[in-house]
Amino acid sequence: MGRTYFSHREDEAYHKGRQDKRRHKHNYEHNRYSDDDEDLAYFQGIDDETRDERKREEERLLEEEQERLERERLDKIEYEEYLKEQDYYDDQMENVELINEEINELSHLSEEDLFRQIEEDERNE
Repeated sequence: MGRTYFSHREDEAYHKGRQDKRRHKHNYEHNRYSDDDEDLAYFQGIDDETRDERKREEERLLEEEQERLERERLDKIEYEEYLKEQDYYDDQMENVELINEEINELSHLSEEDLFRQIEEDERNE
């Protein structure tokens, strides 16, 4: 935010005030309560820079909050995908357990019983 002043000295004082505020300096040659136009311009520059700093800080905080929300959203998606994969894995393990049970049941059968079982299964299909 810039201001236009009638004199070059006022304009310089304004920009010097902004610059001093950015550098955290204070020029004691200027008096905030003076009616001198240069002093008023200097402190107007400080006030404008203060306002701009606050605005930049608010924008930075807003951006950080948006980034945090985006990270949370992506983490949630990643976690949901993990849960889906875990469910798929659990289902596959359950299938493996069922197959193992069938193998165990069949392993107790004699060769003759196995052939009968196969024939029975083929008839049922």
